[in-house]
Amino acid sequence: MKKLGLVSVFSLPTAFFFMALEHEYRVFAYISLMVFVLSSFLGFFLLKNRFDRVRHTPKVCMILLLIFFLSSVQIFVSYQNNGFISYFDIFRVIYAVFVFWGLVISISIWGAYWFSLRVSIVILFYTALSFLLFYSGFYLDSMNFYASMLVIPTMYFLLIGRVKIFLMLLFGLLFLGVVFEARGAYLVMLLFLFFYGFDKVVKLRPILLISGLLILLLGQYALIDSHTLYADELLSYRPTIWKYYYQESLDSFWFGNGPILEFVSEGAASYYQYMIGRGVGVAYGTQSMYVLYLYESGIIGIVLLMTMFYVSFLTRSKYLIPVFSIAFLAFMETVKVGAVSIYGLPLTYFLALSLVTEGKQNV
Repeated sequence: MKKLGLVSVFSLPTAFFFMALEHEYRVFAYISLMVFVLSSFLGFFLLKNRFDRVRHTPKVCMILLLIFFLSSVQIFVSYQNNGFISYFDIFRVIYAVFVFWGLVISISIWGAYWFSLRVSIVILFYTALSFLLFYSGFYLDSMNFYASMLVIPTMYFLLIGRVKIFLMLLFGLLFLGVVFEARGAYLVMLLFLFFYGFDKVVKLRPILLISGLLILLLGQYALIDSHTLYADELLSYRPTIWKYYYQESLDSFWFGNGPILEFVSEGAASYYQYMIGRGVGVAYGTQSMYVLYLYESGIIGIVLLMTMFYVSFLTRSKYLIPVFSIAFLAFMETVKVGAVSIYGLPLTYFLALSLVTEGKQNV
C-alpha cells in the first residue's frame, strides 16, 4: 500500500511544477492535483489500520472551515456583482479546501518524515529538470517559481536538524536564485533564518506572531496612505499597485469584490503606467496576499485570514516558523492559502505540517 503513498508524494510536486509553465500546461497541474486528492482520500478509506491516525483535531477542522469560508465569500460576492457563478471559481474553492485536507491526511497516514522526505526528493528532481529546460531554450513562464521550489525541502531539513543537507539545499537555492533572478527566494530564506535564530533566543509565542502580522498590516496601510517615492522605489513600485487595488476595494469594503477579473488587472497596469510613467506588463495582480484578500473578500476576509493564522500559531509547532516567514513575506507577494502557487504551496504545506505534528516531538 506504500505505492498509494508514493502516488500522493509524486502528484503534488508535479502539480507545483506544471503550475509555473505556460497556461496551456495548467491542465496537467489540475490533473495532478486531482490525483493527489484522490490518492490521499483512498489512503484514508482503504487503510483501515491507519484510519485513526488522521488528526482531525478541532484546530484542523477550524482551518478547513476558514479556508472554505474565505473562498465561499468570494463566490457569493462574485454572484452578487455579476449575476452568475463561474465554474472555475467553484473549482478553486473545492481544490483549495481539498489540497489542504489531502495534505493533513497524507502527512497523518504516512508520517511527517516519510512523506516530507519523499516530497523533497521529487521537488529536487523537478528543480533539476527546470534548470535543464532553461538551458535547453524551453520557455519558463515564472522564473522565480523554480528557485522557490526548493523552499520546502530547505526549510524542512533545517527544522529536523539535518544541517548538512540544509546547507547543500541552501547553496542550491541561492545558486538558482542567481540563475533565475529570484529575489523572492532570497528574501523568504533570509526571513526564515532570522526568525529561526530569533526563536532560539526569544521563544516566538502565538501572541507575538499574530501581533507581528497585525503590525505588518498597519505598516502596509501606512505605505498605501502615504505613498512616497522612496517606498515605491524600495519595494519595486508595489505600493502603487496596492493603492490601486485598495481604492477599488472601497466600494465593497466589507465583503470584497470577488475574484479579480481581467479588466481589473489590466486597469492596474494602466494605473501603474499613469503613475510611474512606464510599465512592463499589460496586467498586474495585487502583489500582496493581504491586498488580495482585502480586494476579493473585504475586511471579513482579512479577519478570517488572521483568525486562521492565530489558530495555527496556537499549535506552537516548530513548523510555524516557515508559516510566519512566508506570511511576513506575503505583504509583498501574491500568496493564497490552499493554492499550488509559488509560495501558496509552501505556506499550505507547513500549515498542515504544524497542525498534524501538534504536541509531537522529533517529527
